[in-house]
Amino acid sequence: MLTIAFNGLETTSVIGTWIICLLFETKAIVAVASYSSIFGLVVITVERYVRIVHPVIHRNHYHRWMTYAGVILPWVDGVCCYLIPAWATAAMVDGKCIRFIKWPTPAMHSAYTLIMFVWHYVVPPAFFFFAYYSIIGVIRRQNLVVPANVDTIPFTSARCSTQQASRVGHGQKKRQSQMNAVRTMITIVVCFCICYLPCKCSLLYFFLLTPSLSILPALLQFTYYHSFHLICYLNMCLGNQNST
Repeated sequence: MLTIAFNGLETTSVIGTWIICLLFETKAIVAVASYSSIFGLVVITVERYVRIVHPVIHRNHYHRWMTYAGVILPWVDGVCCYLIPAWATAAMVDGKCIRFIKWPTPAMHSAYTLIMFVWHYVVPPAFFFFAYYSIIGVIRRQNLVVPANVDTIPFTSARCSTQQASRVGHGQKKRQSQMNAVRTMITIVVCFCICYLPCKCSLLYFFLLTPSLSILPALLQFTYYHSFHLICYLNMCLGNQNST
């Protein structure tokens, strides 16, 4: 909303003009938040993959600083992948702030666009598929193995039977909780893939096949940009809400 409100706002101050340009007209705030949200899903998936698929490694090598790193790294990704390139290539042309214009060659801009598409839309879903496929396989194997082991253990007393049943029930409850968390994350991932598809594909098309969106009428540019990105931002809010 702030980006829409400040977009096109004019001021007589040179410093104020550049502040509005760098923060809002380059879409820096919303883009960094969007990139960070995508990378945040990857970080959460990595943690759950290691915890469930490789529990011994997680138990022996996990440290508290890794949690803080997992919070900071998504924002580092957003700053490095969007903020720095956008600010470094932004320029004022006839009093208008234009992002990604001061590239040494057009090929560099095309390469940057393609790399960002692969890094933020192709690689994450591929890793999500691999990770959750492995996680679901481990949980299902645990559900099959544990009841079979329980049936082969002789119960020498009622007390032993009660303790064993309690441990089995606790293990089943834990695995059910893990499966519920996995289902939630899979839902978020599917929503991510669907919501980001039109935005990412259209941006890839326009930036690789045409120099900009200037071939479109102004109203269509506004509708195109904000409608597709609104879907992305709603998905970003959904993902952040359900992954906490």
